[in-house]
Amino acid sequence: MEKSKSAVAFSKTDSMCIKGIAIFMLMCIHCFGSASRFEGYDFVFWPFDEKTFIQLAYYCKSCVSIFAFISGYGLYLSARKNTGSINDTNKWMLSRYFKTMGGFWFVYVIAFAIFFFYKEVPQGIFFKDGIVRGTVYVLLDFLGVAKMFGTPRLNDSLWYMSAALIFVMFVPLLIKLTDKIGWISSFAVVFIFPRLLIYNEFPGVINTYSFMTAVFFGALFARFDIFKKIDEFKLVKNKNLNEIVLFVIGVIGLFASIYIWIRVPYKILWEYHFGVAPVILIVFCNRFIFVREGIVRRGISGIFAFLGKYSMNIFLFHTLYREYLLKDFLFGMKYPILTVVSLLLISLVTSIVFEFMKKVIKYNDFVSFLEKKALSLFPASN
Repeated sequence: MEKSKSAVAFSKTDSMCIKGIAIFMLMCIHCFGSASRFEGYDFVFWPFDEKTFIQLAYYCKSCVSIFAFISGYGLYLSARKNTGSINDTNKWMLSRYFKTMGGFWFVYVIAFAIFFFYKEVPQGIFFKDGIVRGTVYVLLDFLGVAKMFGTPRLNDSLWYMSAALIFVMFVPLLIKLTDKIGWISSFAVVFIFPRLLIYNEFPGVINTYSFMTAVFFGALFARFDIFKKIDEFKLVKNKNLNEIVLFVIGVIGLFASIYIWIRVPYKILWEYHFGVAPVILIVFCNRFIFVREGIVRRGISGIFAFLGKYSMNIFLFHTLYREYLLKDFLFGMKYPILTVVSLLLISLVTSIVFEFMKKVIKYNDFVSFLEKKALSLFPASN
């Protein structure tokens, strides 16, 4: 179960594997997270009853926190090296903006065009109050800031684009804060005080603040190289016995965290549900599943890393199929796992095709050109 000694404790490949888990969970929550998702369709939920299955599917809401954790981890490492002065920080945030939004723009334009002429969805969402205001709404959605401004979105899932941009702005501030007052005091400033003064109730499942705890933990893990410490941790001297003992503890801890997630209302302990519990899943998967030894484990890691590579595109495409294009086909299947896997595979194939199209037209080069032009507006660093 142990990773090869040459392996990085949490490499880019590991990050992709975790994203693969998260995108699979996203399919589950969006298809079966509530009875209204599949109302009018018949499914066989064996070996669970319908209520239990929905509860397990809703646990998959943790996928948002997983993406937030990965963002916090990667953004911290990047910001630590590339921010310092205000000018450097602004340039870094602008660069991250293009990296975050570049792939989104390509998919957004094509999806918008398809639904404008086929289903007339944008007309009903954006242009109810006239062409001028509708055009502004579309532009804000395209730029990824519609959730920030409280304006309409092409689909509800796109609220996360605003969250991703807020994460980019949050991490440099977190670095400054932790450098001044330390991590424990920073946690109090960022989470405990707002909890007491502002968020005395649950902020909401599409409120960016609900997932900031996960971003904080991601940055914390990056700062103190916690994945490495977990990989090197020993309870007993014997190597094989140590792995067995830690694996058993890990399984118990994972199932306990899921049980608490389901049984305790997230509106009471949302910091646990969307902060602590997802980290437990990430640590377990990274420590015991996504390892580089053994054909089976390498195969599992390869599959989820492949999904993780295309996770952004899958996220952007899956709603189009689930809500509009293939809903009857997907929800007409007898078993939920077939619906989830089919949606995942269709979205994956679409993503691969679109990535090929982007290469053919050199779309990524165009985005890089725009990024360089935008960065050139800032004065050169000394």
